[in-house]
Amino acid sequence: MLRRATAISSLLLLIVDALGLYFSVTIFKYLRVGQWDLTVNLPLLLIIVLTVLIFYIFNLYGLSRETRITSAFSRVVLATLISSVTAASFIYMTRTFETDLLFWRSVFVFAMTGFFFWAVGIRYVVIRYLRRSRVSNWFVIGDQSVLDTIADALPLLESTLKLTRFSESEYVNDFDLNALEMDDFDFGGIVIGRECALNPVLSSKLLKDRLAGCKVWGTEDFIESYGAKIPVSYLQDNWLVMTSGFQIVHQSVPLRVKRVFDITISLLGLFLASPIMLLAAIAVKIGDGQHVLFSQERTGKDGKPFIMYKFRTMIVNAEAGGAIWASKNDSRITKTGLFLRRTRIDELPQLWNVFVGDMSFVGPRPERPEFTIQLEKEIPYYDIRHIVKPGMTGWAQVLYPYGASVEDALRKLEFDIYYIKNYSLALDLFIILRTIKVVISRSGR
Repeated sequence: MLRRATAISSLLLLIVDALGLYFSVTIFKYLRVGQWDLTVNLPLLLIIVLTVLIFYIFNLYGLSRETRITSAFSRVVLATLISSVTAASFIYMTRTFETDLLFWRSVFVFAMTGFFFWAVGIRYVVIRYLRRSRVSNWFVIGDQSVLDTIADALPLLESTLKLTRFSESEYVNDFDLNALEMDDFDFGGIVIGRECALNPVLSSKLLKDRLAGCKVWGTEDFIESYGAKIPVSYLQDNWLVMTSGFQIVHQSVPLRVKRVFDITISLLGLFLASPIMLLAAIAVKIGDGQHVLFSQERTGKDGKPFIMYKFRTMIVNAEAGGAIWASKNDSRITKTGLFLRRTRIDELPQLWNVFVGDMSFVGPRPERPEFTIQLEKEIPYYDIRHIVKPGMTGWAQVLYPYGASVEDALRKLEFDIYYIKNYSLALDLFIILRTIKVVISRSGR
């Protein structure tokens, strides 16, 4: 029954994609010429079939509650680019654009862009629905401390997942994968506690079940997948040496792509935001007649300091007594500064830092050198966040609430390490979309 339901949901998602592409083309064709054309000719049908076929190849119709939203987003980006380039090649070679309005660049490019947002939005809704509407059952091999660790890392665990603990002997003797598959049972997989000793009997049983299609994850991988973070308490040198990911550290191509992306976004942002920045500067100046910009030393890539710029949001001499943590309802913030912070307008001057290369648009939040020294002493592996450039926004900024303590810094580090480990341009784009959502839906940071 479960496999049948999965097949039906995949088919429905495919139909929704086909309709989404069709209506995207229809809408932009209307915007271009001012008339509705609901006909489906052969070239349009071929492009729809081509697009859903490429989406199928990228496994975008096999969504489950275990699917990472960031992974689905990355695959949608790649699938849309490939289908667009392939379709454009077909249009150029057949010169269809000479006879069919659909294939004018002013229609095709915007139609594929609209379809991209459609495909992303639909998958986001589907994955969130699957996670909320169905409970996935996972079996944990280990003692009670393993369950406690997972529950601490995933506070909302009880509403989305069900964990059943097995001892090693119970799993070897009582677990039957085939019996589970015969029932209408949403089985996620097996989580192995890091304290569990993999003796030959247990390893043989795990290998047999894994080759039969059962997911077998370590605790770190489980928390990384469901919590989108990597627990600092689980980090060890040998794990960091052997784990996958961290492509941004040892491959130059991702770094170059990221730099080109940063330059493009910063230039575009400075141009588009210049009227807002001018109004913000006037508002700060009128507010109390003091300096408009605020410059402060922050810790950058490889631990090197740089000067970061922001619109001033606090009273003058706010740190006359020395550096202190900023708080959510800080009394030093001016009335104008409160509005600038809530709208994130105060951070727009950092676009200059991005342009000159001190920062990236997406990355860990840059910290004060005074606090960096303290945090490196108190939090293990804190210096990992300095192997990439700090960012205006980041994975931790959009997923963790505002904090100003060592404990908050530790929790944010878990998200920062996840970002560094799983970096991709698609993840950066996803974080930017999440940032826009945070700015619109919240009253501040």
